[in-house]
Order: sequence, then structure tokens, then C-alpha cells
Amino acid sequence: LLGDIKRWIERKEIITILGVRRAGKTTLLFEIISYLINTKKIPSENILFIKADDERADKEDLINKAIDEYFKWRSPNGRIFIFIDEVQEIDEWQRVLKRIYDLEQGKRKIFISGSNSSFLKAELSYLLTGRFAYFELFPFSFREFLIAKGVKIKNENDLLRLRNQIRRNLIEYISFGGFPEIVLEPDEQRKEELLRFYFDSILFRDVAKRKNIRNIDKITKLTEWYLQNIASSVNFSNLGKFLELTTDSVVEYSRYLEEAYLIFIINLFAYSLKKQFINPKKVYCIDPGIRRIVGFVFSEDVGRIYENTVLIELKSCLLYTSDAADEL
Repeated sequence: LLGDIKRWIERKEIITILGVRRAGKTTLLFEIISYLINTKKIPSENILFIKADDERADKEDLINKAIDEYFKWRSPNGRIFIFIDEVQEIDEWQRVLKRIYDLEQGKRKIFISGSNSSFLKAELSYLLTGRFAYFELFPFSFREFLIAKGVKIKNENDLLRLRNQIRRNLIEYISFGGFPEIVLEPDEQRKEELLRFYFDSILFRDVAKRKNIRNIDKITKLTEWYLQNIASSVNFSNLGKFLELTTDSVVEYSRYLEEAYLIFIINLFAYSLKKQFINPKKVYCIDPGIRRIVGFVFSEDVGRIYENTVLIELKSCLLYTSDAADEL
């Protein structure tokens, strides 16, 4: 994605990076900063980084306060680059950024990241129409996982020559997934602990707390059912009866889980939109490691786990321009 984002740096639009927690959004922001300093020769004093999810920070009017404090200590010349990580933690962030964008066009370039796709996209589209460009960041697909492990495949001969190594890496990938920190963690017990922390953070912080869900037990059971039955057909009405939830609640909770990038809900392919809506859906997980840590794994699950892995690969490929995909 860095290659795609570089093309937008000289423009005035607010750059937005969306994705599930721990996928690497903060690291990507740091890579952009490194590119600005080392390649574009932007002075470091022209860069302001605001970590909005830092529990020590007073969230009220955080952006304006941080910018005011910044100018007390720095006197930058030229364009200023403002980075705001996990911007959704700040109330009224949309209006503040709209004012900065409209009054300081060209003088301040803004980059933001967030962990809730629907909230950010909806708010951006409503208040910041024509003022932003967004990019989505996922955990590593299997192809990216192999690159992180130093396995480079350039042609079919490499596939044959490295097939045993690829197979071993595939087993690790479907066991622990593609979150960058977990991929680079050598200790398996710590991998397990991190996966559990990630799942709890996504479900309870990005979904239950943010959406003010009181029936925590029900949405937890729904999430566990989805992750235990990935790549299976789902009928919301039948699932509601099974979980003692209304169909509307199942649909609403499912949308919240999808907005937090925990699951993907895929419609049956049909030329008729009506058939897409009324037919059963398929639900997939953002990461096979998250799926395994929550759901039981049986031998008959292997095919569906592979199907989920292919889905992640296909969705990841859609995130890149043709040039970036070729480079990957």
C-alpha cells in the first residue's frame, strides 16, 4: 500500500488507512514518515504524530490541543504533515479535520488511521466529501506471509522446488495467521496469547463498547458460531432461533463484526440483487489464527480453512493497484 499512497502525498486529500487492529496501520504510518524524511527530505520538525488511542491522552479537543502545543515548540517552514493514529477515539474529529482542510488547503497534509470501516467511511463521506482517499490494510495473506518468512517464489519451478517448505509454512499460517507481530514472534505460547488478546480487543473494544452493546453474551456466542463455521452457508433467521436472538439483531450484530474487520459476509453470486439478499450468505474470518483460537478445529474443517485462506488472498489482491500487485 505504501506504493499506492506515495502517489497521493502531493495531493491535498486526507489519506485514510483502515483495517483491523494490529494489522500494521501504525507501522505503515511510520513508513510514510520515513519516506517523507529520507526520500522527500521533509524536515522532521514538519511532522506531527498524534496517537489518539493512548490512554494517557485527554481526548477532548485532542487534535486542536496537540497542534497548538506543536507550534509552541516548533517553527516549521513549508508544508506540515499531520498523522493521527486511531482517529475514531477522538470525538468530533471529522469536523476538526474538515476545518483544517478547508482553511489550510495545501499547507497541511493529513494522514489518519482507524479500525472501524463503516464508522469512518460513513463519517468521511458525510462531512468530508471529496476531501479524502482511503486505503484498507489487512493482516498478511499467505503470499505476504511467505515473503515475511523469506520464501520468494518467482515462477513455477520455485513452487516445485520449495513445495515442502511452502507446505510447512501453510500449516503455520492456518494455525497462527498473518498478524505481523505474531508472524515475527518465535514463541508459540506467546503467539496463542497474542491471538487471544487481539480477539478480545476487537470484540469487546471495537464492537461491544463502541456500539454500546449490553448483551455481551449473545454477540460473543454469535461471533464464536461464525468462527467455528467459517465458509459455511448462514441463514440469519435460523441462526437467530438457534441463539435466541431476533433476525434483526443477528443482522445488526453481524454488520458490527464486519465493520470491525473481524468477518466478511459474502452474498451468493446472482445477477439479481433480490436473490443475493434473500439467499444464505457465507461468512469468512479476517485471519485463520483468530479463527483457530476461538473455534474448535476438526479434520473436516480443513477444506473450509483453505477456502478462507483463498478468500483472504483474493481480497488482499483487490487492495493493490496493478503496479503494486506486480511488485508484491
